[in-house]
Amino acid sequence: MKCVKKTKLLPGFSAHLFGSAKRSLQEKIIAGRRKLSFCGLSDFALLFESLIPAEFLDKIAFDQRKSVYTEIVVFWAWLGQILLLNASCKKAVSMIRSWCLAHNMPVPKENNAAYCTARKRLRLEFLQSIFQHINEVLTRRIRQEDRWHDLVVKSIDGTSVQLMDTLENQEVYPQPNTQKKGSGFPVMGVAAVLNHSHGGIEAFVTAHPHEHDHKTAHRLIDCFEKGDLALADTAYSSYELITRFTSKEVHSLMPVHQARKVDFRRGEKLGANERIYTWEKPKNQSKRSNLTEDEWAEMSETLEIRIIRFWYEDKAGKLIRKHLVTTLLDAEKYPWEELVSLYLERWDIELRFRDIKTTMGFDSLNVKTPEMAHKSITMAMIGCNLIKAISQEAALDQGLPIRNISFKGVLDEVVSNSSNFRSRVKHQQKRKGLYQNLIELSAEQYLNIRPFRREPRAIKKRPKPFPRLTQPRSEWKAERSKNAA
Repeated sequence: MKCVKKTKLLPGFSAHLFGSAKRSLQEKIIAGRRKLSFCGLSDFALLFESLIPAEFLDKIAFDQRKSVYTEIVVFWAWLGQILLLNASCKKAVSMIRSWCLAHNMPVPKENNAAYCTARKRLRLEFLQSIFQHINEVLTRRIRQEDRWHDLVVKSIDGTSVQLMDTLENQEVYPQPNTQKKGSGFPVMGVAAVLNHSHGGIEAFVTAHPHEHDHKTAHRLIDCFEKGDLALADTAYSSYELITRFTSKEVHSLMPVHQARKVDFRRGEKLGANERIYTWEKPKNQSKRSNLTEDEWAEMSETLEIRIIRFWYEDKAGKLIRKHLVTTLLDAEKYPWEELVSLYLERWDIELRFRDIKTTMGFDSLNVKTPEMAHKSITMAMIGCNLIKAISQEAALDQGLPIRNISFKGVLDEVVSNSSNFRSRVKHQQKRKGLYQNLIELSAEQYLNIRPFRREPRAIKKRPKPFPRLTQPRSEWKAERSKNAA
């Protein structure tokens, strides 16, 4: 007689009367795939589990368990591409196939078309949530000694990246006007805010390549809060921007704009190299202003500032005079020598751009649409901040300055040690030990600061002797075919 499965609470009744029996094989596959997606799919998922917990990703991701390339799977694979210095999609698919083999799961096809399609589906809001979460972790770890006179120092600056020469990219981010059509590349502007207290990028926006840095800064001003100190270069030095910072109780330190003349015979003398001035509101609103007429009219008519004069030596050994403007008026609490030294740290944001564009290989993005360009630059910022989070934890563990730990050195340690986490999927304590070892190794990547070292900005290696493409490739090929005939 055929055995009929009984219910647990009512053994006299068949389970078929109350629904189908448990499909153990299907549930096993679903559970395994879920485990694969949230825990052990990526070596980096295990390495960064304290920074990006699986529970957090589960909360913000779409439920796509029927698909191999879920949002979480694609995110970790894409992050692997980022940390492997902008590796190809083929490399990402190979990593996913390797992870699936390690977990006895169905292996996706070698073709990377499905993965590339999944990257296009990946929501920008999903990536932005991850970026914001990492920033919150970095902010919680800030020590008192990471502040400057109890102020959180933040730098703002802009850069640009090249995109593929497609109609979609050219329409939103056109190539420079000086380049001939068909011989240049679209350029996407990127403006960012660096938090010096933890070393990570706190916020960023993309911009039209012809948009001035001063105008872009108004979209980032909400990143500055009471108790912050804004560092910037000459492009941001304006009455309007400094006044807006002051209204938010944010101090500023930046060079005096070249259009404004400084007369040290006037003003209140604080010392040989510093004066207190009262600036008056410009009569006309700048074309680069984002304020409405009413907001401009409500702006204060005067602004009390302090100007500092100092000299520095350029690359040719010539002494150059420079003026800094700041809203830190207390000369005893904020000596001018310390302010000059602090302004030199503004260069750190240039180093972060170099880390992203040169070290990680994001000076040009091989994407065909602006939408993918936005996602790619967000992923680059996430990768940068994850490395800085490891650097920050190493600095906290060993009592070191955060800015003196090598970005490239920590990146190499992360990539080299990531494979050690794969065999520790079921052993959380062992993973913690591996992570602590990584932190100790990262602390050893200490920079040897050589302040007066100079290297020529010249290239010794000659380029290949290929002709320059000065017209669209289709037209160039057509001309060659015509001439050959």
